[in-house]
Amino acid sequence: MTSTASKESVNRNVLVIGAGLHGLITARVLFHDSNHFFDSVIVFEKNSTLGGVWSSNRIYEGLITNSPLRTYEIPDFQYPVGMRSSAAHVSAQDVNRYLQDYAEYYSLTKLIRYQTRVDEIYWDRVGSVWTVKGVSATGDFQRNFSHVVICTGLYHTSFNPLTVSQTTQYAGNIYHSSEMGNPGVRSILANSERVVISGAGKSALDLATILAKGHWRTKDRKAMLVTLVYRRPHWLSPRKIIRGTVPFEKLLFSRFVNSWLPFAKHPDLFHWMIAETRFGRWVTGFISDIITDDFVKSLNQQDLPQTIPKYPLARASSGALHVEPSGYIDCVRSGKIKIVEGTIDSMVGKKVYVKVNGERPDAFDADNVLLATGYVLAFPFFSDETVRILGLLAPEDSTEDKTDLPYIRLHRLAAPPGTIHEQNAEGIDGKGPCRNIAFNGFAYSLLGPTVAHVTAHWISDYFAGAIHLPDQQSVEQGIMA
Repeated sequence: MTSTASKESVNRNVLVIGAGLHGLITARVLFHDSNHFFDSVIVFEKNSTLGGVWSSNRIYEGLITNSPLRTYEIPDFQYPVGMRSSAAHVSAQDVNRYLQDYAEYYSLTKLIRYQTRVDEIYWDRVGSVWTVKGVSATGDFQRNFSHVVICTGLYHTSFNPLTVSQTTQYAGNIYHSSEMGNPGVRSILANSERVVISGAGKSALDLATILAKGHWRTKDRKAMLVTLVYRRPHWLSPRKIIRGTVPFEKLLFSRFVNSWLPFAKHPDLFHWMIAETRFGRWVTGFISDIITDDFVKSLNQQDLPQTIPKYPLARASSGALHVEPSGYIDCVRSGKIKIVEGTIDSMVGKKVYVKVNGERPDAFDADNVLLATGYVLAFPFFSDETVRILGLLAPEDSTEDKTDLPYIRLHRLAAPPGTIHEQNAEGIDGKGPCRNIAFNGFAYSLLGPTVAHVTAHWISDYFAGAIHLPDQQSVEQGIMA
């Protein structure tokens, strides 16, 4: 069966939505490395600057990558030599400059349309094009594209777990970590005496440490108390292991450690043995216990059980393993950061009530509250029909709320399963979308830029019809695996 991507087209114009890391990499590959398959490439970015989470108006002093430099580097575009030699984690300012340089080097800046918000994307069955509606700096717009790549990422829409009834009586300010790029917000938080932070992820720990150490403070006030509220802690990785002597990444990315990591499918007899036999699981557990013990002792956490998860390190996903912010453990030990394991129940006046173990809520003073509660998976520009046509959700999980999807179904974490084969693409007279929409940036990995780069090339070949794809049943089975 011939795909629509391989048919002659009068005008192949592709839209990339988002000018963050994934959008820039995708635009560069489609613009330079697609063998002139596209007549034009354009990028819509709702912000006034490029970079996504690393844009200049979203970053703040003290923010660094969770991954070491060489794992957060685009394969064919290196950081400056001086930075690469240190192999340290990268500051947000350096990541922003790096992405700016990348965009300028590959002439991507001329492709980007800033302050262009996409409000609606739907398949025009008559014209066999993707119609995109939205608002730009000059007003409302409507444009048609033969192909679209969604690069809005996993950090597109902030998540607020609190209801109006929980917060309406609170007299302080409530902010989300996504607002920390605002100098005014930082100043208010930094000059508070009591701040409650909700969350256990990297942003929560970073911001708790920054505030507790007084880095942003502009007024001469007494020391701040930061109350960090979370259900349970995540595992912290030390910057140096083996009692603080060897850089962590040298172990993490060694062949030895990677040989013991699980695979979706066992690639050889060795991996089958360690995953499926009692002896293999015992050896894997033994190695994990050694690493766990070293993590705790390298971080000097032994006397701080509230910072140590109760679940095994081996069960921690890459997204739940955070590099310790410099000084975080010391701040907890000294009492500058008070950890409370529970959930916010209500907020009244300048107090936050936290329910611990289902018991009566305890009260904590809070001039201001900071929610470092992450993001939701959101595609507000898709209608119910578009979500159904793309096959992003299983039929039984259909939802009207496109601003908080429970998950997303993608073949190879890039292609919507409902548009891979013509016979499966819905539409009038077979004119449904087929191999002309894809996603990049929805696979969490410690090697984010590398995965984004590989995915962009896969998408380019996928659009051009250069990839042999499994039948629909195999696609569905692969997504469910």
